[in-house]
Amino acid sequence: MRIFHIVNLKTVAGIERAFCAFVSAEKMSSMQHYVASRGVSSRLAGTLHKNCERVFTPGVWRGSRFPLVPRRGIDREIKKRLSEVNPDVVISWSSATSVSALDWCARSNTPFIYWEHGRAWEEASRPSRVYATLLEQADRIICNSSASARMIGHFWRQGGKTTVVPNGLRPECSVAAPVVREFEGDAEVTVGFAGRLVPAKGAVVLVHALGLLRKSGVPVTLRIAGEGPEKEGIVAQIRRLGLSDVSMVVGFEDDMSRFYRGCDLVVCPSIREPFGLVSIEAQASGRPVIVSEVDGLPETIDVEKTGLAVRPSEAVGYLESLGGSTSPLPEFSYFPDRDVIGPPRVVSADDLAESIAKMITSPDFSKMSRRAASFAREEFSFDVHVSRVCKVLHDVVG
Repeated sequence: MRIFHIVNLKTVAGIERAFCAFVSAEKMSSMQHYVASRGVSSRLAGTLHKNCERVFTPGVWRGSRFPLVPRRGIDREIKKRLSEVNPDVVISWSSATSVSALDWCARSNTPFIYWEHGRAWEEASRPSRVYATLLEQADRIICNSSASARMIGHFWRQGGKTTVVPNGLRPECSVAAPVVREFEGDAEVTVGFAGRLVPAKGAVVLVHALGLLRKSGVPVTLRIAGEGPEKEGIVAQIRRLGLSDVSMVVGFEDDMSRFYRGCDLVVCPSIREPFGLVSIEAQASGRPVIVSEVDGLPETIDVEKTGLAVRPSEAVGYLESLGGSTSPLPEFSYFPDRDVIGPPRVVSADDLAESIAKMITSPDFSKMSRRAASFAREEFSFDVHVSRVCKVLHDVVG
């Protein structure tokens, strides 16, 4: 099967890593992969050239984007490459550029699959005709969570086309054997956070929860892995609350498995999270997680057995009262406990602190640690993930 992927690989983040793991999977080795991306990060180039037949970079000339290439020129080049490859199926990885392939697919009777990785939340806030067209004309929409499928069904009435394929645990995250965590007496507990330091991730709430725990005598420390525009503000809050000696902002972490092993539990207090890769990666390392009960995050845990879900109770203005920012944030969130889509809400620092205290004082913590590792590695196995995608491909191609 010849697959033509349209994806943005200029940076290295969740979608880009997922794409590289997908084309590198053993089950995909019998298929031919062709890629169109407006630029390729040097950190991904080796993987792409090893596992893909061709990598096209429309709008890029001699390694640098040529600023005067009009959109119609890029569209024309993508159609030209499609005609050269004559693929059996085209997959758009949440890429707006892929709209240029729709006409070619319709004329050649080639199936078009749109793979939703979270763009629905942005589009619900700022609707574009391009995104609506992609969903309307797609033969199938793969959603990375039930929350994503719910958003697409609610705002674009395309729920009948959706197939939920949860993100898989990247192979490198399950190489090392998990280490079960146990606490002895008043041992210091390290709470971890990983993700971009932007308002939607809620890191500032966790900093204040740490402050509350320390005030009540709970011996907790905090490690934050991530970069982003809120980093300076978060560091300032850590200083203001007198937490500098018990907090560490490590920035970008290349070896996430090592980071998780340095924590006792991991917290994901997001305001918007279509799925939650950090949650399953942390669990795969044997780390129980605490997540906000919003969007796709609750789908990543076995509640009360591998982690806890905290219901968000505060309006977004609460972030500013903690020294955080409310821009940019989505206009809508999905609340799975009530099956409701509405304005985003924020987990309170008090509720988060209470959940952390509950977890670390539980006599079943070591059981939760053990269950987390087996749950993530079994439920989100990358082989299972690839098999589910392959089934969609064969169903669509016929």
